[in-house]
Amino acid sequence: MDKKKLCLVGCGPMGMRHVQSIALSKKLELVAACDFDAQKKDSFTKDVFFSTDLQNIFNSVDFDGIIVATNGPSHYEIVLRAIDHGVKNIFCEKPIATSLTDAEQMYETSKQKNVRLSINHARRWMPSYTKLKSLIDSKVIGDIKHFSFQMAGGQLASNGGHFWDLVRFLTNQEFSHILGFLDSEVEPNPRGKQFRDPGGFGVGVLNSGCRVFFDMVADYSNPFFLEIMGSHGRILIDEKSNDWKISSRTKENWDLPLSRRTTLEQLKFNPMPVDMIQASQLALEELMSNALISCNAYDGFKSLEVSVAVHESENNNNTFIHLPVEDHSKNISYPFT
Repeated sequence: MDKKKLCLVGCGPMGMRHVQSIALSKKLELVAACDFDAQKKDSFTKDVFFSTDLQNIFNSVDFDGIIVATNGPSHYEIVLRAIDHGVKNIFCEKPIATSLTDAEQMYETSKQKNVRLSINHARRWMPSYTKLKSLIDSKVIGDIKHFSFQMAGGQLASNGGHFWDLVRFLTNQEFSHILGFLDSEVEPNPRGKQFRDPGGFGVGVLNSGCRVFFDMVADYSNPFFLEIMGSHGRILIDEKSNDWKISSRTKENWDLPLSRRTTLEQLKFNPMPVDMIQASQLALEELMSNALISCNAYDGFKSLEVSVAVHESENNNNTFIHLPVEDHSKNISYPFT
């Protein structure tokens, strides 16, 4: 079987994760890489065509798909250049873009040109989360009533973007409105002083009325923790420790009134540790096949929209912002990365 040939744009930490994932795959091959830093060439073998000029790669190398692993503000331009060049398979890091107008155009253009555009909200490809979604869909804890998410360190759009998408993935629902507060003091962004992504906290509401509480403030240090509360049980996830607990009412107690706070029974669940390299491999192999894309450009747009709504809430005296956001908000470009 011939391997699908890939080009990587952006050879920083995220880009090199994708290099590792390609190396593990029997279906993929890296044939070209691009970065403005010429010294990044030393990270690749002679079999990989390296250039600091993307157009040079377009003119010199044939490939089947492209990975856009640069910082957020450049995603729009690179994706549209790739589409214009005729690339039919594109894997783009999140956020899909830094303005909703750009994200919307990326989605519409990829749709019009019949381009497969996948956005790297990685948990959609993680076996533990796909298994969890199947259990939630089977009503193992009844109807989902609220999410509570905590992750220290700020960067609400960067970290929150994954969480917003996870909520949409697990519930098949959209956010209806959201209220948020942003950190007033922000540490320098590790990717450069030109980027700004403050932490924050708040609450969102889904179309069903499900509540979504989030806390990504930079004044504590605890890792990713998620609680999912159902009408008949709950799910607790500590990713760092790979500790997942699913508890629900027993069959005998299932039909009792919800006002009866019965003892919950813990169900067996054998999670696999969170593995970003494996998720990237699965996502890229999916993209280069005929399979339905698990996280497409529309999903990327909707995730970005929630982050934008939190900022809109902060700028409007921390009031609820109804989604979809108003047109004037779509043109605002944020320094996310």
